Amino acid sequence: MSGHSPAPWTFRPNPCECPDCTAAFWIDSAPRSADERIGVPIGEVRDLGKASEANARLIAAAPELLDAVATLKVYLHDALFHANYPERTMPAATFEAASAAVEEAGRLLAKARGGA
Repeated sequence: MSGHSPAPWTFRPNPCECPDCTAAFWIDSAPRSADERIGVPIGEVRDLGKASEANARLIAAAPELLDAVATLKVYLHDALFHANYPERTMPAATFEAASAAVEEAGRLLAKARGGA
């Protein structure tokens, strides 16, 4: 844990209708209980036109992307070790877990970019 609010984070259009509000989107933490539909607002994204939603999407994906990078780092370290010592083959379970981590990272990148 990096000290941030737990994932998943979500984003939503700012529900505030006051004229002084400059936020286009709110970033919410994960709901604290099963009774909550949304989490606690933890940030806001200013209205910057078309970039606002993309910025909110990227910020909301940050905790999951952080976890994915940490996981990929472990498997990349393993892969580099085995590349330097070809006589020591990577265990099949490690290879499968590494492949799954790469797929998850791809899914999270697509999510952050507005895809799936």
